[in-house]
Amino acid sequence: MISLKVSVPQSASKRITITQYDNKRKIQVSTNLFPLCGFERGVPVIETAIGQDKGYIVELATPGIPYNKVKRIYERSYKSRRSNPLETYFETTSKKILDNCIPKMAKMVHVTLVYGKMIVVPILDYAQEQLSKLARAINPFTVFSACTAGVDAHAAMSAGFEINSVIEWRPQESRDKTDKTETGIMSLLSNVPVKHIFNEDITYISTDYIKWATKKNPSSVFILSLQCDEVSIVKSKSLKDVSFDNMDSSLDMVIDGIRIVEAMRFPVVVLEQVTGFATTSDLGKVWDLRLRKLGYKTHSLIADPRDYNGITSRKRFFHVATLLPNQFYFPEQSPRNNTPIWDKYIKPHLNKMRVITNTSSVKKGLADGRLRIINEQSTYSNSILKSQNRQAKDSLVVEHNGEILFPNEELLKELMGIPESFTLDANNREISTEIIGQSVDYPFYKSLMEQVKIHITEFIESTKSPHLMNSSF
Repeated sequence: MISLKVSVPQSASKRITITQYDNKRKIQVSTNLFPLCGFERGVPVIETAIGQDKGYIVELATPGIPYNKVKRIYERSYKSRRSNPLETYFETTSKKILDNCIPKMAKMVHVTLVYGKMIVVPILDYAQEQLSKLARAINPFTVFSACTAGVDAHAAMSAGFEINSVIEWRPQESRDKTDKTETGIMSLLSNVPVKHIFNEDITYISTDYIKWATKKNPSSVFILSLQCDEVSIVKSKSLKDVSFDNMDSSLDMVIDGIRIVEAMRFPVVVLEQVTGFATTSDLGKVWDLRLRKLGYKTHSLIADPRDYNGITSRKRFFHVATLLPNQFYFPEQSPRNNTPIWDKYIKPHLNKMRVITNTSSVKKGLADGRLRIINEQSTYSNSILKSQNRQAKDSLVVEHNGEILFPNEELLKELMGIPESFTLDANNREISTEIIGQSVDYPFYKSLMEQVKIHITEFIESTKSPHLMNSSF
């Protein structure tokens, strides 16, 4: 016989699935760790409730005390096993203990073992809990927005959502001469009423604090546009490497988006990103995989606004994750515009644009073929970049009568479909143009959020049917 020596831990933990049978439940803990924690075969133990839906404790019975009910640790043998032929186990089958201590929605329990004591607490099915709250919500159309200067939040509001909470903190950049960390927040507050503002770096914000601050105003939808520089084709590899070495990179921001979702368990999560997030990096896979492991059904789309009544080629990756059991559908496509946009969009602004024909950036952009030109034959506009106001060689420009003109702010907003009512007066021209260049295509995003609202509405309507809350998803 082989004698095995093992060390004795101070504590150990396991996750155990609750057994369901004949409309009954039982919790069976079978582990090699029992003898290491004093739970030898045959020793007497007692079960004690911690509290309603809070779990229970199994501990060694003290000799001489007349307990009402004493149970024992059992052992069973498996002759076919070469390893571990003897197995120590304990079962809880008491309806009184289980009904009082373990909610029926719980499918698993968490077991903590210390010497002489086993603590069993329920692992709640957060998805089912969130669906129950959503079905009873006074206003189910509420949003928690992250990494926004207000355009996506405003589009969500125009689709019928109330914006409860926002995380926004513009990182300081090496070129900044003043503190610009509040520029996004001030833009948002100029356009959208919000209950809770978190002007904090998403990398360091405490999810415990978020839960505490928003507990009276929970949100049904989490919308976020994580910083995209590190997966964008616009930023060079050399600059990405420098950012990584200097720890200025936002590549790991996906981790913070995930940890907020894990903490808050929003019924619906909507992510917007550049296409490289899903096509040239594994970040999109990481995002999708983790949300599926959290119980979400996921849907993704690379959308070109031109296929959804837009006039820019601003392709973006959209990922919608939902706990709701009913199907989600993205907006339907429509035929692309084939009429020049000149008369409707460009012509009214010609006398407001300045001539930049002879600037070095224009000459470089023309030589490299990177200048984004709108002319009288253009049926759409190329994407506007964050760097637009810096008049880089990949800026959007207008060609007219042999001259190159620089678009004004109003035209940029119109091309992106941002309504006139959305003001950028809280910031200077540089920051305002940055906000436009980092924004979502407004018409598409509004239609996307309208689809999210339909998705939630259909769920709430279906809760009036008695079968829904037992649906699997």
